Order: sequence, then structure tokens, then C-alpha cells
Amino acid sequence: MLQKLLHANRPTKRLLSLSYDTTGLIVAFYLCVNLRTDQIHIQNEPMLLLSFAATYLITIITFIKLGLYRAILRYAPIDALLTIAIGIIISTLILATSSFFLNAGLPRSSPFIFAFTALALLGSPRALIREIVQLQFGFNPQKRKDAEPVIVYGAGYSGYQLAMNLERSLEYKIQAFVDDDPKLQGSKLRKIPIHPSSKLEYLAEQFQVETILLAVGSGSRQQRANIIKRTGDAHLKTLSIPPIGDILTGKARIEDLKPVAIEDLLGRDPVPAKTELLEACIKDKVVMVTGAGGSIGSELCRQIVRQSPKTLILFELNEYNLYCIEEELKREFKT
Repeated sequence: MLQKLLHANRPTKRLLSLSYDTTGLIVAFYLCVNLRTDQIHIQNEPMLLLSFAATYLITIITFIKLGLYRAILRYAPIDALLTIAIGIIISTLILATSSFFLNAGLPRSSPFIFAFTALALLGSPRALIREIVQLQFGFNPQKRKDAEPVIVYGAGYSGYQLAMNLERSLEYKIQAFVDDDPKLQGSKLRKIPIHPSSKLEYLAEQFQVETILLAVGSGSRQQRANIIKRTGDAHLKTLSIPPIGDILTGKARIEDLKPVAIEDLLGRDPVPAKTELLEACIKDKVVMVTGAGGSIGSELCRQIVRQSPKTLILFELNEYNLYCIEEELKREFKT
């Protein structure tokens, strides 16, 4: 039955949710009156029924406007319960106000009973079904053993949004946050501890992490360049979130991680290269790059190879970095 419900089309699921909410609101209204008056049935009082009708209508409209019926239950965050709480608070105020002006004779404590009852009836089943689905069908990626362990550099707003979106991902599992802000260090973000950046190498070794996710959306180029150099020195692959402007305009999602661009390594705005000048200095000539295994040196090697030099000589003190860039150039440029 649960399988059929999960694979039903969206209109069917929305209709079921609407039907359940209607039933839940009716039951909550019935209980808020009967628990206060110790009666089994509600007396036929038109003003009282009119008050509930107005409450029901405004509650459903509020749920629709807040996007409750657009949420996918199996992926819905706990924040979805906040939407229900807001809708119920509004409906409670409408119930109390309308019953007062219509002189419906509703006891003063009934709206409070209605609020708690409606929240339990509408919120608890959604949370329960979500947990059952995640446990039964493995929709909780943080518990997947085959997800790649990663560390997020940046525990600010961008880091929070990235962590929230990666909870629906099957690819990455966040093991720790690191941040340069002393105010954040020692606390937790989405139940994941935040460490100082000085512990980066220790954490990477402890959790067997090979990839760092860079989430410093509002950071300067110089700050990003320093972070990237630090992760590069630790031999960690760095992926970055898209620019904040692209996220805000809808061109990209925060979880669309990509390798760090060369612009982030410069610490300044890039200057477009002139192809004719590059060819004059490189094409059919012998070129040597010192520090070829570093962040900037390796990118220089990639750019130089594209200009068809006669010979490219790589000079690097770190043997491992030298091996890595040499193998990359051989693999990607068939040199």
C-alpha cells in the first residue's frame, strides 16, 4: 500500500493530503467543542458551524499559499512542520475571532484545544510517514554506506543551505564542518560539529576524506584563494558551490558542485588572455614552468599545452605533485 502511495501521481497525492487535512480539521473542531462541554455531539448552531466553515476555508487557503501541498513528503524537511504550525496558528485566530463576532458561543479555551489537536492530527502523521519511508526505502542519504565522506569548508548560511540540500543527495555524506570564525567553532550545524580550519588535515585523515566542499559564498577572492591553497597543500580535491548570483537568479542550484575555477585561485578579478600574445611566446617553443605541481603552476601547464609548445618542461620540488600534473596532462591532452 505504501508503495502504491509513493508511486501515485502528484494530483492524487495532493487530493489525498487535502482530504486528510479536511478530516483532521473536522475532528479537531469536534474535539475542541466536546472536550470543553463534555458532550458527545455538537448542537445544531448555525453561527458555530459558520465560524468553523470560515476557519476551514482560510486554513486550506493558507496551506496552499505556503506550499504545503507542493512538498514531496519523503524528502520534506522538518521545516515543513513549521508550515503546518503557521497555518494552524492562523486558523486558530480566525476561529476565535469569527466565533466572537458571530456570537457563536464557543468557550474561550476551545481555540487552544483546537490548536493543539489540529497540530497533532495534521503534523504527526506526516512526520511519522516520512520517517517510515526513509527507514524502509533508504531515502536518508546520510545513512548510506556508499556515500562519499566529505568536509564542508564554511559553516555560514551557504554551508547550512548546502548541508540541507545534500541531505537529499545520494553522493555525499558530510562528516564535519570547518570554519575560520571562532564564534562558530565548537557548535553544531544540522547536528554536525564545526571545527577550526587548523584541524582540516586531522579531520580528513580521521574520516578518510578526499574531497572538500567549499561553501563560502560571500567570501572574497583572496579568502577563497587562501582556502584553496590550504586544501591543495593537504592533497584534497576541492569542489565549490556556484556563484551566489547564479543561485539567486535560478541559473544554478547550491548543490551543483563543480571543480574550483582558475579565477578563484588568482585572488583578484581575471584579465582575459590575448591568444596572439600567448602564441607568440609559446607556440613551437620550449617552455618551462617552475612550481608546476602547485595550484597556479598546474593551471599554467594546462593553458600552455593548449598553445602547442614544442616542449613543456615541468619543474617541481614535490615529487607527488609533479607526478599528478604529469599524468593529468598525458591523460587529457595525449602528450
